[in-house]
Amino acid sequence: MDIIRSLGYDIFIGDDVALQLPAQLSKYDRDQTVVLVDENTQGDCLPLLELFKNVSFLVLPSGERHKNMETATVVWDFLFENRIGRKGLLVNLGGGVLSDIGAFCASVWNRGIDFVNLPTSLLSMVDASVGGKTGIDFHYAKNKIGTFSSPQAVFINPLFLRTLSQREMMSGFAEMIKHAIICNDLENFERLQKLQSVNFQNVTPFIAGAVSIKNKIVMQDPYEKNIRKILNFGHTAGHALESVSLQSDRPLLHGETIAMGMKVEIELARRKGMLSKERATLYTHFINRFYSNLILPKIDFKQFMDFVKHDKKSQSGRFFFAFPDEKNGYAVDVPVNECEIEEALSCFNLI
Repeated sequence: MDIIRSLGYDIFIGDDVALQLPAQLSKYDRDQTVVLVDENTQGDCLPLLELFKNVSFLVLPSGERHKNMETATVVWDFLFENRIGRKGLLVNLGGGVLSDIGAFCASVWNRGIDFVNLPTSLLSMVDASVGGKTGIDFHYAKNKIGTFSSPQAVFINPLFLRTLSQREMMSGFAEMIKHAIICNDLENFERLQKLQSVNFQNVTPFIAGAVSIKNKIVMQDPYEKNIRKILNFGHTAGHALESVSLQSDRPLLHGETIAMGMKVEIELARRKGMLSKERATLYTHFINRFYSNLILPKIDFKQFMDFVKHDKKSQSGRFFFAFPDEKNGYAVDVPVNECEIEEALSCFNLI
């Protein structure tokens, strides 16, 4: 089992992480412990955790469309009905959406109660469950309402990946690609590049490394004042694409839009002189190997830019991006104008 120390809490990674759970749960009264699951984890994962017998749990709808204030209110009603006080514990057993919304609800209930994350998807294992960010969407704008709040612990059991569809696996793998690119370590990237397919067996050995990359950055900059902004690589364009997609009949998954967003931002970084043509091609070809079949109808550029304008990194009508930088490692707060964004989107026939 791997143990990664983060900001006042531990991240446990391994098939036997359940052995660490009793010590964590023993700190809380049984009647002050509740569990959040979604309809997928209720059937696939909750039965594997005997520790939560006779503990109240709430089943939430899955999917990004439900990461909103309405669902948050359902969670708060649940906490209210169970009389969860300041010494309560909320256990988030699920994927990225559930990790985000559960952590957010806990962070503001009674001005903050403890929570632990048990991520069940690849995306939540390598990204959403670690780092101390919480959030919900507002008017389709991603993570517009949220807090910085760390869990008491994170328990990552790769065996849960066996319950995932291939599409969900690929969604999480996009964040692993992001981590490999932003660490600016070609050797690390090339190890990931050797993967010919994405499945439970061959991805598991890379989980601890991906978590370590993110954790190292977060430890240096917990509140995203500088270097932590590089974790947003692919997300300014990707979140806007996701927000547009969420209004369609067949929305893409978070990681799918992040894969598209990384391609757009790699092109922007190349045009800004931060990536050579060779490095940009290396990264883009690798992303295309796994995500070339994504279908997103051509988007309305004005609608896309409306979501970019709501991005947390936009200020006074100006747009700022975070890019990998071949020479300097990373670059944050890089100004980009609308014309440059439009040209980059056009390169991939998105508009």
